[in-house]
Parts: sequence; C-alpha cells; structure tokens
Amino acid sequence: MGSYTICHRYTGCAGYDLMLLLWRVPFLRWSILFTTVLLGKENLAQGGVRAIFWDYENIGASAWVSSVGLGYDHDLNQRISLAGQVRLGLQANIVSIDYRSAYHFADNDGASAYMGPMISWRRFGSNRNSGSSSGNSFTTVPIGMRVGVRGGLERFYADLFGSVSYNVGQPADAVETIGVNIVPNALSYCIGLHMGWGWDKAR
Repeated sequence: MGSYTICHRYTGCAGYDLMLLLWRVPFLRWSILFTTVLLGKENLAQGGVRAIFWDYENIGASAWVSSVGLGYDHDLNQRISLAGQVRLGLQANIVSIDYRSAYHFADNDGASAYMGPMISWRRFGSNRNSGSSSGNSFTTVPIGMRVGVRGGLERFYADLFGSVSYNVGQPADAVETIGVNIVPNALSYCIGLHMGWGWDKAR
C-alpha cells in the first residue's frame, strides 16, 4: 500500500501513516471536520471529570478485562457531546486512550440516552515476567459505536453504557500479557458504569 501501510503482519503501527489511513475513511474524515466546526462555533456549556472503576471489556475468547482510569466530558450543546479518557487494564498490561462523540436523544442538561462513534488507541504490553527479549507487545485501533444513558454534567453524574468495536491491527496469534494469555477477537465488547463530577462553563 506504499506510504499508507501502517502494520506489518499486525505487529505494530506508525502514527503518521495511521492518521493518513484514518483520513481516507469518509465517515471518520467528516466526523473530525464536524467536531472541529462545532468546537469553533460553540462556547458552551458543561464539562465534567469522570472516574472509571466499573469498566469491563471482552477483548478475547473468555477474556474479560476490568479497567480503571480518568476521563473528561464536554457538552457542545444540548444534543451533542464529546469525551476523552485513559484506561489501564488491571489483569493485563493494557493501556487505552479513547475518544468519542455522541448525539443525545433528549436535552443533556438532565438524564438522556445517547449514541455515537468512538475510536481508540490501545497498547498491549508483553509479559514482563516471561523472560522474552522480544515480547508480544502490539498496538490496535478499535473503531466502533457506543450507546448509553448519562446524567447532566452539573455536579454529580453517572454514565451507564455498552459499546462494540472492530479492532484494526488485531494479531492472529495468542498474546501473553501479565498473568493473562489472550486469544484476540476481531470484535470487542465493553460495558460499564462511570461516575463523575461536573460544572457549568461560562457562555
């Protein structure tokens, strides 16, 4: 694929080539442009910091991994929101950086159902106790959809959700991480309940 090749036998990705590939996907390209326009036009509203404790993701055959982390939520207007978060896997050496946007089916000043696209950068680390010099480290880019119910961001709020992602760059072989031998799936599923504290922003 020339300069657009980002992975060699699913073992790793180059950041510059990855961005070029993502830009070639029409849905992602227009999502990025749409979000940029909204950020430029809207000076809104509410933001919040979320704590990630109850977060469970099925990343391989019979492999559910719980994660902890922190995230930030921002309401662009009463129907559109975006969020970013960092998660650390507890049973396995996994780091995920997630970004998503969402359309709310009711005003997000209060509790509302939502749905929207998401994209992540995920790094699987090798087993530090395996004694292998090469290890099994690799990177994937999950792309998917998330649905949930979230409270308004003023003061305490909660977010109950589920998501499904297709893992770009997923290796075909089993991967040994800390204490876990994972046979990766092309699709991963996540369910969780996050809680946070929000505030009003000056308009």
